[in-house]
Amino acid sequence: MTPTDRPARLAQRMLLAMAWDRKTFKSRLFWLLKGALEHFHRVQFAKLNGQTKWVRHWRTEVERMIGPDVLDVLWTETKGRWDKRKAVDEVVVMLHQEEGQCRSRALAYVAKVFSIRTPKSRLPTDVSGQFYVELDANVTRYLSD
Repeated sequence: MTPTDRPARLAQRMLLAMAWDRKTFKSRLFWLLKGALEHFHRVQFAKLNGQTKWVRHWRTEVERMIGPDVLDVLWTETKGRWDKRKAVDEVVVMLHQEEGQCRSRALAYVAKVFSIRTPKSRLPTDVSGQFYVELDANVTRYLSD
């Protein structure tokens, strides 16, 4: 054993100790994407109702969450050999199931922030499509690297 091998082995053991299992990976990704989806709905609802004050900030949050933050989760060391793409797809299914809750929380928040008693427009049911397209493009790009 040479003196330079020891730090490398120690670093390798530390990375393995900090690595996530599949359940932790999915949990972290789910909570990140749930927040991003809620911010996305805030943006869409505020724009439909002519409120633009916080739209740029919320849109920036969405871009950060489905961009660099998703990259951090996807590139985190994991334990075992399993398909990250399949885990991401399972998280997206879970996210679709929670979409109604995200949507209603976002609408309530925007209504409170802008004191909207009766909204001019409601969110269309297919408004989340753009979010999922952006997310899929980022995930595909990051996992192919």
